[in-house]
Amino acid sequence: MATRPLRRRRRQVLRFGGAAALAAAGAAAAASLASGGPALSLPPSAAVSCMPSPGRQAAGSLCAVRVPLRLLVLQPPPPQPWGGSKVRCLAGRAFFSGRGAAVQKLDPGRADINFEYLTPGRQLIDLPLDNGGSLQVTAHAASEQTPPPEAVPGSKQEWRVLRFTPPKGTTNLVQSVTKVSMAPRGPEPRVQLQREVLPLAYTKSFASIVLTTLAVLGAPVLPAATGEAKEPLRILCIGLGGGSVPSFFTGGLKHCEVDVVELEPAVLRAATEAMGFVRTPRLRALVDDGALFALRAVEAGGGSGPYHAVLVDAYDAAGNVPSELWSSNRLLAQALGKGLLYKQCGLVATNFLPHVDLAAPLSAYKSALALRGAGIGFSIQANIPVDEQDEILRLFEPEQDTGNRIAVQTCGGPPELATIEQLRERLLRAAAKVGEVTRSPFKMEDLVVRGLRSWESA
Repeated sequence: MATRPLRRRRRQVLRFGGAAALAAAGAAAAASLASGGPALSLPPSAAVSCMPSPGRQAAGSLCAVRVPLRLLVLQPPPPQPWGGSKVRCLAGRAFFSGRGAAVQKLDPGRADINFEYLTPGRQLIDLPLDNGGSLQVTAHAASEQTPPPEAVPGSKQEWRVLRFTPPKGTTNLVQSVTKVSMAPRGPEPRVQLQREVLPLAYTKSFASIVLTTLAVLGAPVLPAATGEAKEPLRILCIGLGGGSVPSFFTGGLKHCEVDVVELEPAVLRAATEAMGFVRTPRLRALVDDGALFALRAVEAGGGSGPYHAVLVDAYDAAGNVPSELWSSNRLLAQALGKGLLYKQCGLVATNFLPHVDLAAPLSAYKSALALRGAGIGFSIQANIPVDEQDEILRLFEPEQDTGNRIAVQTCGGPPELATIEQLRERLLRAAAKVGEVTRSPFKMEDLVVRGLRSWESA
């Protein structure tokens, strides 16, 4: 890491690359702040991780700074009446001033600490997959050790990462990440995932767009705020992964019931033994073919839609969604056509890798729901689309079309919900309310309209 002083201004530019240099830059900046050195001038996407300084509770906060690319600028602080530094945390959504008064809590799954679980970890599980390839689960140290309220005293936290390896070649695709709390004693299971922590961008976006769209359609999401839900919110998840998204649903909404169907026995085993996934009476998980399960569920219900939402989060070892789950006239499309969703307010949402053309799956879902009142179809993006006119922002944000896309096809809903602009307005209004109801640590309104687009003319 090199430093370069500039003339007439007491400023340093730190250029770095890689996780080790990133952490070193953060530590250097934190030390500078703690010693009364220069304050931080960061791009919009930078984030500041703030934690109490040991033994100096009255002196403010110790801040470790991490930015996503290669530039960190330190500038002299303006004079402060208390003689201390002022730090404004931009992407972390927490603001600290003076002696560390926090306005809003940091998201425990925010992106600026993802280097903790993207580096090599301790392998816990390596299992073969029935349909080819294998899976691995690794454990990684977590710097933040704030236990959830229900945790046993002395509990520790760490990250768990699930990856798939194809039969031939390699892949660096991360399937799931959870943060677990490990109890030193007490009844099993002692390892449980923290339901509010969704580290991956797509899991945050998936949970946000599903619940917010359901609220816009009129499904029983928001009544939970007053405890007056007249019916359960029923969701089917095809594909388990680490179980973070279904756990977020049932943990945040006490009237929500989720059925999770996983094709691979090894995935369910890995989720329960290593990723901290815990089944409950409202969160059920079984090994089965998701499309066949959906078809049987419709037949058992006599054609009345048993689910408000169907989520498809299933892949082969190469990262592709099986065609049975998105193609026309295949099993899932047949189940949708026969009444898998509630006619008045339902949706099907599928997570795809960024290179996939979503015109075909959205068309298949819409055709399947045609006789049941298919509504608007659209997609969002899991990363932040970059403003090409903003040269500074382009340095610090990923390029457009590099994040997962989530395809959503609705069924029913308000008749005036016909255009993307009408949808955008309603999603933004509903997202803040849904975030409050679920006690989400991240802002759903920042996620539900990212890259929002229609594929009707594609």
